[in-house]
Amino acid sequence: MLNSRTVLEAWRPENWRPRSLRLRRRGGSRDWNVRRAVLGIEVRATSLYLACVHPGLVRAVVAGTDVISGYTELRPEELRARLSAFLKPFKVEDPVVVLALPRSEVIVRILSLPLVARKSVQEALALQAEMFKPTDTEEFCWDSASLSVDDQVTASLVMAPRATIERLVNLFAAAGHPINVLNVGQFSLLHLFLRGQQPLARQRSVLLDFKGPDAELALLEGRKLLYSRAFAVSNEDPSIEKSVISEIQRAASTLRWHEGAQPTVFLSGSVPASVESALGMVGPVEHLERKLQSGERTPDTCLGECLGAVAVALAGSGRSGSSYRLNLLPAELRQVRQRRWHHVPTYALLAASAFLLVGLAARRPLQDHMLLRQYEKQIASLKRQTDEMNGILQEDRKLRQELIVLEEFQQGGRQPLDALNDVAQRLPSEAWLNLFTYRKGQIELMGSAKSASSLLPLLQASPRFEDVKFDGALTQDPSGGERFRIQMRLKGRR
Repeated sequence: MLNSRTVLEAWRPENWRPRSLRLRRRGGSRDWNVRRAVLGIEVRATSLYLACVHPGLVRAVVAGTDVISGYTELRPEELRARLSAFLKPFKVEDPVVVLALPRSEVIVRILSLPLVARKSVQEALALQAEMFKPTDTEEFCWDSASLSVDDQVTASLVMAPRATIERLVNLFAAAGHPINVLNVGQFSLLHLFLRGQQPLARQRSVLLDFKGPDAELALLEGRKLLYSRAFAVSNEDPSIEKSVISEIQRAASTLRWHEGAQPTVFLSGSVPASVESALGMVGPVEHLERKLQSGERTPDTCLGECLGAVAVALAGSGRSGSSYRLNLLPAELRQVRQRRWHHVPTYALLAASAFLLVGLAARRPLQDHMLLRQYEKQIASLKRQTDEMNGILQEDRKLRQELIVLEEFQQGGRQPLDALNDVAQRLPSEAWLNLFTYRKGQIELMGSAKSASSLLPLLQASPRFEDVKFDGALTQDPSGGERFRIQMRLKGRR
């Protein structure tokens, strides 16, 4: 079962201001804040990376960081003791808890949708989530981060197994620190990265985050996420730099980044020196932590491995700055946030209501009667108009759903014909095609040609196909040609 959520609003340049981090030594809060402190927790394998952040009124303040190793072996009361010991020096008792999953434990699909009404985008994403989930036997929770660019909405659809989410929710609830927001570590880092700078619309960036045995790779064009992936790395691998370069080049080739300016590579985490040196061939290299910090750096302000946990806390603190904030928690598992002074507006409204009631009681009965009759007439009129408008909105919603279904059906029906047309244009005149099959994006060609080996480069050059390869050995036919059997797949079909 998939849980839906309102699509996040697109980033607006006129409302965006780059912000920097202000760090200080560990200790209690120096300033009294109305907003609650945020505990950012990043899951990495069997370890928890912690960061306590005070949102503040102007800039965020990082109070301290820590690491809990082997949390999967801890009982809930032991985890409670470890978290309380971390929060006690900062005088934080009831923080907002934001947990982030690693990229390797979630599924990310990047979609381009037409720019339509927000409700229609939400429903389209719900259909895509239902279609992209890997199995029908396991429940998945999903959320999305969207960005409006030109006449399209680029949406990053994120799905996570519900069993994993419930396990973490139950563990932290039993430990006395229920989770308020469940995010993804890579998206939190994207939020922090875009919060600290203002890239140009076509500026290319590569964000590479090393997290122990895994590395998380993200490719952006301006503020738009184009590629997201996690892959295994090992510091003991003598060719680790070649593996990392290969991953980046493979990702860039899928986006056709071989044309245009070199991207800027931003590094995070413990990146081996050999990898950092080799990344110079990809483009200019910068450290994300140095890019975000302002002022002089001291040993007390070095976040190092805990930068991801700080990003998780800031992404869940409710601050604006980017559209890459998620909450994968289902509605029934979410904790209602309690804020300081949260009853003050209620008391103010009650006092204002009492004052108005006293004023109304002092009016003459006839005037009250006339006003009530006038209000009743206006309410009846508004109710009729509201009912008519609701009927129009429901009809419009139904028509939009039908248009989306028809458009998807039409696009799916044209794909085999477009693929056959592309194949026919690229085959040489001496080549004969005896069989063309298409099934769920998989294409199989059989035929003969004077030189079958020259067909692969012709088909690989097409922007429509990928994974072009021979299926079996080439054989000779009586006419002297070569019989071939080729398999390939339409791009974007998995």
